[in-house]
Amino acid sequence: KSHGWYAVGVESVHVGDVLITSSPSVLQSFNDDKGTIIDSGTTDSYLPKAASVPFKKAWEQTTGRVYTNKLERYTYEGFLKLP
Repeated sequence: KSHGWYAVGVESVHVGDVLITSSPSVLQSFNDDKGTIIDSGTTDSYLPKAASVPFKKAWEQTTGRVYTNKLERYTYEGFLKLP
């Protein structure tokens, strides 16, 4: 049955230069069930729960700011640090 989307196998995930899938269990979480779906029609990204802590640590390391799902305001210099 066609769903109109394709799943891909994930080999690694980076936030900026920081690898967040160095743990085998985190990498596996991207490939469980249906795999990872890449949807070019949305700006939303949903990550597996297992990637939450590595993502947040990498975000802070890369941007210098704690990750939040709330509206953030950035200076131009802060914007340039975004991955």
